[in-house]
Amino acid sequence: MALDVDKMREICRLEAMEARNTETMLAGKTERAKKTAVDKEAIVKATDTGTTITGRKFGPARVLKGEFATNMLELESRDATPEELLVFIGIARSRTGELDGDLVEGEAYCGAIAGMINEIVSAGDVVRNIVESYSGVVAGLK
Repeated sequence: MALDVDKMREICRLEAMEARNTETMLAGKTERAKKTAVDKEAIVKATDTGTTITGRKFGPARVLKGEFATNMLELESRDATPEELLVFIGIARSRTGELDGDLVEGEAYCGAIAGMINEIVSAGDVVRNIVESYSGVVAGLK
């Protein structure tokens, strides 16, 4: 069966968009985020060097370091073709990591700021903290 590279690229692009829309970055680390407890806990445990960029040949994404990312980076370092990379990725790696909580077989998108996330809080607490800190930050700028 021939590999339809364009179709695989489109699937990966749509999957990446879906994962990014599952409240990544700061909002993604709140109690209400559409992420598993495993994914959230991995982000809380991440250090300032706990993320890496994969997929540079067809659509870079920042993900938590882990077995999937290590294998992907190894393929990229030996100049695997985009087709080989797409075969490795398959069609559900994002879902496997982000929504099913399997960080060995799946990938978990997150920003470089992951190492600064120390706890999982409610979205309301995040907004209240921003509002309460605003005056002090502005006063410090004067």
